[in-house]
Order: sequence, then structure tokens, then C-alpha cells
Amino acid sequence: MFENKERTAISDLGEFGLIKHLTTNFKIQHETSLK
Repeated sequence: MFENKERTAISDLGEFGLIKHLTTNFKIQHETSLK
């Protein structure tokens, strides 16, 4: 599940980078959801 074991500071990711990082492996459950 987690290939990269190195730590990354949240400030390096930025707001949208953090959201993308956290939601990358989630499947969309509802057809009305936007990606």
C-alpha cells in the first residue's frame, strides 16, 4: 500500500497536494462523484 517509506513534510505537499496524496487510492463509490 505504501511504497515510499520516506517522510515528507505536509508543508512541502501544499493543501491540494495533501488532498491528492490522501485520496489517490480511494475508489469512487457513487457515479455522481466528481474526480
